[in-house]
Amino acid sequence: MAKRPRKRIFDLVGESRYQGALGRCDPGARVNLVREPENTHDRNAIAVQAGGETIGYIAAKDAADLAPVLDEGGKPQSIIHELTGCLPDYPSIGCRVALQWEGDQPRAHKPLDPEQIAFRKRAEVGEAKAKSGCLGMLALALLPIGLAAMKWA
Repeated sequence: MAKRPRKRIFDLVGESRYQGALGRCDPGARVNLVREPENTHDRNAIAVQAGGETIGYIAAKDAADLAPVLDEGGKPQSIIHELTGCLPDYPSIGCRVALQWEGDQPRAHKPLDPEQIAFRKRAEVGEAKAKSGCLGMLALALLPIGLAAMKWA
């Protein structure tokens, strides 16, 4: 049997493509590791999914160590350990995942900090306003034009 990697917390890559799905995730949430041996970019590819949606991939270097273990039936419990970013000056969301193998002590996840929570709430309010129908969309679309007109008045 392939040896389990000593590393237990993994940074994800490719998160920029999955910001919507990451925005619906919370630290401590369970995730699934999904092998993609037919992936044309990396035969050791391991997608990380939350709620059936991909949120990123285990980095290639780490996937090379982890893929053989998964291929032989190793099934660690996996959670979102930490979400990074999600801040006014760094809105992109990054993710770290913690693996727990049988016999391991559970790892505590890092909760969102107050600034991340506040930023997320503001983003949800903006998203709700944008979805409020044609008038809401029109108002959002015309806002920059109105602000520009006020500047020149």
